[in-house]
Amino acid sequence: MRPNALNHVEVKVSSHRVEVWASPVSDDGVTFAPVELLAAADLDLPFTKGYVHLSAHNHASLKYSDD
Repeated sequence: MRPNALNHVEVKVSSHRVEVWASPVSDDGVTFAPVELLAAADLDLPFTKGYVHLSAHNHASLKYSDD
């Protein structure tokens, strides 16, 4: 992780499994290395179609960080 740097992130969801994949930090913010599996869990969801919404709220992160 590096401040002001980007990663490519993919979240794969099915009725039986969820996986989170991410690339290492990009040096130029345009080209990314291949993604690597970071976490996975088996599921038993009672539906096969749905809506996934990801959001983040980051308020004054520099103010509250140690560095």
